[in-house]
Amino acid sequence: MILDLKTVQYYLSCYGTDVSRWPEPDAGDIALAIYAKELGPELTQAAQLDAVLAGATVNPPSDLLSRRIMAALPAQDGAAANDLSLSKRRFNWRAIAASLVAIGAVGFTALSFQTPSDTTTEDAQVWREAALDMGVDDVFDWVYSEDS
Repeated sequence: MILDLKTVQYYLSCYGTDVSRWPEPDAGDIALAIYAKELGPELTQAAQLDAVLAGATVNPPSDLLSRRIMAALPAQDGAAANDLSLSKRRFNWRAIAASLVAIGAVGFTALSFQTPSDTTTEDAQVWREAALDMGVDDVFDWVYSEDS
């Protein structure tokens, strides 16, 4: 698959010049080779941006900021604000039970709206007409009188 110029420009602006980051890296290699002349300035700008981003560093957050964030977390069931372990959490069994009841009610309602098909009488009528056409209506009556 060969990418069109518009798609290559979009991928270039979103993912940069490293085609291994593109959604379609194999097609990206081919498309960059095909559209290199049309992409000249855009390719240069994307390469410069990639270089700047690769060299950028971000300082880690300060201890004060980390403590403020952890203190701002809401406390859960009497646990400390920064204690988010699953063992301290309580499950709301009433909500789970209510959900199961609701699901069961919806399922039962859906099943109750289904009407059983009345194909047995329709089938019997078709077979009766076929038996009359073949002249063996006595056999038909005998078979259906035994089943009933």
